[in-house]
Amino acid sequence: MKFKLFSNFQIINNKPLFLYIGLSLMVKRVIVKKITIISVLLLIMSSLTLARKTELQNPPDIVINNHLTTLQVNQAIVGSLSQQDWNKEFESSNESGQLISASYYIRTHHIKINILFNQNRISFQYADSENMNYKQGRFKQMIHPNYFVWTQKLAKQIEQNVLLGDTFDLAEVINEKEHWSQQIPKEPLANFSNFVLSKTTWGETNQGYKTVAEQLDHHLDLILQSKINYWSQSTESTRTLTIKPTIVAVRLIDPVARKWFGSWDGRLWLLIKLDCVDNETNEVVASPLLFRKGGSINQAAASEREYEMIKSMAADIRIYLENNYHKANGGGRTPPAGLLKNSDLEL
Repeated sequence: MKFKLFSNFQIINNKPLFLYIGLSLMVKRVIVKKITIISVLLLIMSSLTLARKTELQNPPDIVINNHLTTLQVNQAIVGSLSQQDWNKEFESSNESGQLISASYYIRTHHIKINILFNQNRISFQYADSENMNYKQGRFKQMIHPNYFVWTQKLAKQIEQNVLLGDTFDLAEVINEKEHWSQQIPKEPLANFSNFVLSKTTWGETNQGYKTVAEQLDHHLDLILQSKINYWSQSTESTRTLTIKPTIVAVRLIDPVARKWFGSWDGRLWLLIKLDCVDNETNEVVASPLLFRKGGSINQAAASEREYEMIKSMAADIRIYLENNYHKANGGGRTPPAGLLKNSDLEL
C-alpha cells in the first residue's frame, strides 16, 4: 500500500512533483516580499522629496510703532544682517521708501531677498535663489522649507533691534562683528567685456597657507567662472579686467591646539584683498577687502569649519562682483576693530 500511494505522485527528474510545487511557492513569497519592500521604500523616498519643497512664504511684515526715523530703521536692518551672517548687497530708495538687497549663503544654498521699509513698516520679498528647489507654478511659488526658516530668523532679529529703538547701537554691533566697507569701484564692471580670474596669491608672511589659496581657487572655479564666462560674451567693449584675489591674513587653528583646546582656541578667520585691474592701463578699478569668519571649532569639526569658511569667502567675492557689475555700488566687509587692535595686521 505504501509503495502504491507514493507511486501516484508524478516524478520529474527523479524527484516528486510536490517538491517543485513547494519550492515554487517559496520563491513567489520571496518575490512578493521584495516587491512590497521596494514599493514602500519608493513611497518613502517620494514623500521625503515632496517634503523638501513647500509653498514659498515670506516673513510677515513688521509694523513699527515706536516712532523711529528711517535712518534708525535702516540701522536696525543693517545690524541684523551682520548679526545673522547675511550679506548686504546694495541699497536704493524712491518716493515710497527704501530697499536693501540681502543674500544668505550656507553650504551650496543661496537665497536673495529684498527688504522694503520706511519709518512705519518693514516687508520682505523673495528675489532669487540657487539650489533651493525653487519652482514658479501657475498659482503659487514652491521652494525648500529652509527658505522660511532662514528669512524668519532674520526677521525676528530685525524686530528685536527695532524694539530697542533709540537704545540700539549699530556701532557696537559693528565692533563685535565684521563691518561693512563701502569700497566703490571707479566704474561699473559691465564696462569691460573680457574677464580674467587669476590664481589666488598670498604674502610672504602667509607661505604656510598655500592650501587655503588652492581651496579658494577651487571654489571660485565652481561658483564664479561660469558667471565670468557669461560676462565675457559681451561685445560692447574690448577692455579686459583681471580679477586678482590676495590673502592678506588668515587664522587657522594649529592641529595641536585643536586637540587640547578645541573651541577655546578661538575662531577661524580669513581676510582677502580683491584687486580688479584694467589690463590696458594697469589701473586698479576696485580693491575691496573681504572678511569672513569661521565658526567655533572642536577637534572633529576643524577641517569642516575651514572648508566652509573658504567656500563662503568665494561666495562673498562673487557677490561683490555681481553687485558692482551694472552699477558701482561698493560693498565688502573689513574685520572688527578689536581684531585689528589685537593683532599685528596692518591695513
